[in-house]
Amino acid sequence: MEGKNVFEGGLVYDGEFGGVGVLASVVGLYGELVNGAEDSIDDGGFGDDKWWGVQGGASIDLFGFKLAGSVGRSVVGDVENDFFTAGIGAALGPVNTSITYGQLFDTSSEFEEVNGIGDSAYNLVFSADVAIAPGLVLAGDVAAFDNDQTGDADSGTGDTGWTAVGSFRLSF
Repeated sequence: MEGKNVFEGGLVYDGEFGGVGVLASVVGLYGELVNGAEDSIDDGGFGDDKWWGVQGGASIDLFGFKLAGSVGRSVVGDVENDFFTAGIGAALGPVNTSITYGQLFDTSSEFEEVNGIGDSAYNLVFSADVAIAPGLVLAGDVAAFDNDQTGDADSGTGDTGWTAVGSFRLSF
């Protein structure tokens, strides 16, 4: 599917309130779908040619912790979903750690048909990194997920599970 007349924008605030660091933003996109977007989903379309999304979020630095979250909505034709994210991060000595959670909380039946994922799919990620030498960082993530698969659709990653990854990264 291709888009036309696409407009994107965002507003960002980076400052302090009462000594607490605050970073907040709202971003959005609006456009039109082409190439048969009005066709039904069963015929390879999206049921409509509308395309838009909006997401707002904030992060605060408080007592050595960084707390963050966002909420958003995505609409591609009749394929709609609402989602949120939340996370907390902290430096514990030389180790940086974080926990992040994201979840769909409302989806249209068309979203479930196209993606095979229901309205309670989630992803939970535990992350950490540590500098092991100047300019070299050891990092890793462990994640648990539930795609809340619906019907016979296969998202390609299975319904539930966990993943892990580790890496060495150059840091300048």
